[in-house]
Amino acid sequence: MTVEDAYAVARSKGMVITDLTPAQFQAFKDKLAPVYNAWVPKVGKAIVDAAIEDMK
Repeated sequence: MTVEDAYAVARSKGMVITDLTPAQFQAFKDKLAPVYNAWVPKVGKAIVDAAIEDMK
């Protein structure tokens, strides 16, 4: 299943998906930096980076 297919299924079930501009996405990342920084020491940078890569 492609990302587009998954989005279509989600939308068909009533989910609202918001597409962020690059500036909005950067602001989101900036706000999440403390969360990232808190988890890296707990689970290791490799696991956090792998999770982030998987979400791309």
